[in-house]
Amino acid sequence: MARELARVMKPSSDVFVSDLHPEAYARGWHTGFRDGRGTCSIETLPRAAEEIVSVFYSAGLECLTHLPLSLGEPEQPIFAEAGKGHWFAERAQLPALLVCHFRCKQIHLGS
Repeated sequence: MARELARVMKPSSDVFVSDLHPEAYARGWHTGFRDGRGTCSIETLPRAAEEIVSVFYSAGLECLTHLPLSLGEPEQPIFAEAGKGHWFAERAQLPALLVCHFRCKQIHLGS
């Protein structure tokens, strides 16, 4: 994915990549969706932030920053609606997401 992003990006363009934080995966969190038909889990292969940055760098993208983000007040109603409001305070103390900002550092010829 990183190579393909680098191939199709214009020089000096930006891409933002986000996923659950590696600590969230280590605590058993998982990604998925819920709709009127039920829930769907997404199979993932969790990676450390340093590994993600290294892969994107090898593909020609410079990491400008990578930030751990935690849950906040806007997410509290989601926990309450799911009947898990009692978990919110504890979970809000943990890094929940990893957001990376990459910039294309190369000109790709012959794309």
